[in-house]
Amino acid sequence: MFFPAYCVDVCKPKSEEISVSDLATNISDVQNAEALLIHTGWDVIRLKDPRRYSHDHPWISPEVPHFLRKKCPHLRLFGIDQISVSSVLHREAGHECHREFLCGERPILILEDLNLSDTRIKGSFRIHMYPFILDNIDGVPAIVVLEKK
Repeated sequence: MFFPAYCVDVCKPKSEEISVSDLATNISDVQNAEALLIHTGWDVIRLKDPRRYSHDHPWISPEVPHFLRKKCPHLRLFGIDQISVSSVLHREAGHECHREFLCGERPILILEDLNLSDTRIKGSFRIHMYPFILDNIDGVPAIVVLEKK
């Protein structure tokens, strides 16, 4: 369970990097977050063009995890409405981004491929996460429930 959790809109109409500057304008409102979700608005692309959604989408800059650790000292979970925080078109940056989130002294778990299209996902809420632990995979499927507080 993660509380408080917040969802921040970072609209990206095309495939481009989500950088520290994209998050800096919203970060003062969520500094106590244990979980931070990013809504890019690509839920529409997911339905209309699944291939583009999975291959040519916005991605997270490898500098973002360090910035979030500094600005949100309680952050334990980062989620996004993209199939991954990385892009197949920018593979090395994606590997670095995953390492920056998951390795080191204070790992931040990653939730990917979230459906954040519900307009009621605003303000502070609680996240309940129920992972399915499976062998021989590099990710863990999970049921994620958001509870409005």
